[in-house]
Amino acid sequence: LAGFPVLVRIAANSPSGFSYDDLLSKATGADVAFVDMGGNGLPFEIDTWNPDGTSLIWVRLPSMQNGTQFVMCWGGATAGKSFCSDNPWSDYAGVWHMNEEPAGITTIHDSTDNALDGTTVATSSSKTDGKVGRARFITSNTANAAGKPYDSGVTVDMTGDAAKLAAVDAIVPEFTASFWVRPQNGAQWWYFITRKAADPGPGWGLQQGSSGNSSALNVFRAYGYDDIDSTCLSLSGVNGMAKGAWTKVDAVWKADKTFLLYFDGAQV
Repeated sequence: LAGFPVLVRIAANSPSGFSYDDLLSKATGADVAFVDMGGNGLPFEIDTWNPDGTSLIWVRLPSMQNGTQFVMCWGGATAGKSFCSDNPWSDYAGVWHMNEEPAGITTIHDSTDNALDGTTVATSSSKTDGKVGRARFITSNTANAAGKPYDSGVTVDMTGDAAKLAAVDAIVPEFTASFWVRPQNGAQWWYFITRKAADPGPGWGLQQGSSGNSSALNVFRAYGYDDIDSTCLSLSGVNGMAKGAWTKVDAVWKADKTFLLYFDGAQV
């Protein structure tokens, strides 16, 4: 793998000889750095800094294979971020950790340099039971709510912003969207990710649905590049995503306007 961000978990039960208390005494993690075996700085982002529990840090490796090693340092005179200054998400259009606190926050931070911060409903709340770090519980209106049939998720408004539109257009015609999701038992319809035709540029999206309160999500719709409102492929009988359980989703849009959908690494 080239240019791959790996997740480093730092916890009290880390390997023998690891001075966890010493590391966490730097309350902000400001002097942490990561280097390869040649001493070259590696770009990183502190996702969660938790002196009372587990800290999560994303580190981008130039290449990764079986046996790859790298080093974490702290306590030096130079701030680690100045030594490892590049953004670990430089190859991504947008990265949203959704770990904002407390409840009621409506701005969801994008960790890339594209600054594609999103907005969510004020009734959303932070949860501690995320699959990676924290998660966000996002309430949604039902399909019968007047004027807001699918008011859920996170919305990125690029209206009139040429730089943001260019950043998103750069991922077409091939890109991958990856995320963890745990649908509620009563969930029926919503978009996982979408770029609607109202935005200038190609439209695409992935929508989920189910029959009433059944335990599994069994209908998915994938949208192409030309018109998200009219170009739709419905996939009935797709198995593998249960309500009330975490599923890792990877959706791949290809240049020939086909797509691949994976649940927990298995193509569905």
